[in-house]
Amino acid sequence: SYVTSMDESNINLANSRTIVDFDLVLIAVGATNPEKGFGRTTPGEGGCIEEGDRLDTMAKRGQQLLNCGSVAIVGGGLVGIELAGDLAYSAKQKEIPLHVTLIHSESRLAMADMTAGASKFAQKKLEKLGVTIHLNERCKVSPASKDQQNDEEGGASGGGGGGGDEGNDSKQHDLFLPNSGGQVSANEIIWTTGISSHNRFLHGKFKTFETGWIKVDDYFRVLGTIESKGNEDTPSKKYFAFGDCCDWFPNAGNALMQNGATIGHNLAMALQIKAQEKAKASGGAAADASAQSKKIAIKPFRKAKVPPRFAVATLGPKAGVASGIGCCGYTQFLIPGMKNKTMFLSNIKKSTGIE
Repeated sequence: SYVTSMDESNINLANSRTIVDFDLVLIAVGATNPEKGFGRTTPGEGGCIEEGDRLDTMAKRGQQLLNCGSVAIVGGGLVGIELAGDLAYSAKQKEIPLHVTLIHSESRLAMADMTAGASKFAQKKLEKLGVTIHLNERCKVSPASKDQQNDEEGGASGGGGGGGDEGNDSKQHDLFLPNSGGQVSANEIIWTTGISSHNRFLHGKFKTFETGWIKVDDYFRVLGTIESKGNEDTPSKKYFAFGDCCDWFPNAGNALMQNGATIGHNLAMALQIKAQEKAKASGGAAADASAQSKKIAIKPFRKAKVPPRFAVATLGPKAGVASGIGCCGYTQFLIPGMKNKTMFLSNIKKSTGIE
C-alpha cells in the first residue's frame, strides 16, 4: 500500500489501514515524474505500487519508444543524455529505425553537473550514435500537439501490448525552437526537465511543506512540524526525511550514497533517546536500572556530508562519462561501466551495513 495522509499520531494508508503508536518517522518517498518509463509515477495517480508491475510498465514503455520512429527528448541534463544514449544505442544494435532528438536550454549538456570537458565528450558520443542535439533552445509545443499528447498519454504510457507496431502509428508532435526559428517533429516527446515533489499527502500538516520539498536541517531532521509550535527553524524529534523528497540534495544519487550511514546513525540515536525518555518517564529505581542494563549510549548526531562534485552518465551499455575525476575533470573508463553493471548498489550496501 502507500500513505495517503499523515499527522502527529496517525499514518493513514490507501488500504484503509492506520498506523499508530510510532516513535520515529523517516520520510523517503522520493520525487515524481509523469513519464511512466522513468518509474517515478505517483501511486494512486496511475503509478504502480508493486516492483514487478513497475518494471513491466517501464519495459513496455521502453519498447514502445524504440518502435515509435522518432523521439524528442526535452532536457539535456543527466537523465536526458542517458535516455538519449540508451534509445539510440538500442535502436542501432537492433537495427530499428529511430530518430532521437535532444533539446537543451543551456550552452552545453548537463551543465549543472559536469565539467565542460565531460559535457563535450558526452555530446560527441551521442552524436556518434546518431542523436541530433539542439543547444540554447527553450522549445515550445504547438497547442494542437499538446492536446493530442494529453489525449494519447493514457494509451502511450499505460503499457498496453508489446508496443512494437503501435508506436509506428503515432501522430507527430511539433516543437518550435525560438532561437533558431526551427521546428522538430517527433512521434513521442519525453520531458526530462526536472522532477516534482511527491509529498502531497503531507499538505496542510506542516508549514514548510508548502514549497513541495521537505525542509530539513543538517542532520536530516524535519523543520517546521506541528511539535515545533510555529517555529519553522526548530528541528523535529520525531520526523526525519532523506533523499529526493527533501530540500537538502534533491535528485543527487552520489550525495545520497555518501550519507546512508549518516542517516542510519542519526535514526539509531533518536531511537535510543526515545528509549531513555520512556525509561525516565516510567520512574523509579527499577526503570533506571533497566535503562542502565541495556547500556543505552547516546552519541551526537552526525552532520550530513557534502561530497565533492561528481556525476556519472551512461551513454548506452558500452559507453559513458564520469565527471569530476582527476586533473582532466572526466573519464570514460571503468566508472561508467561500473554504473552500467551494478548501479553502485554495492556502495549502498556497504554504507548501510546490508549484506
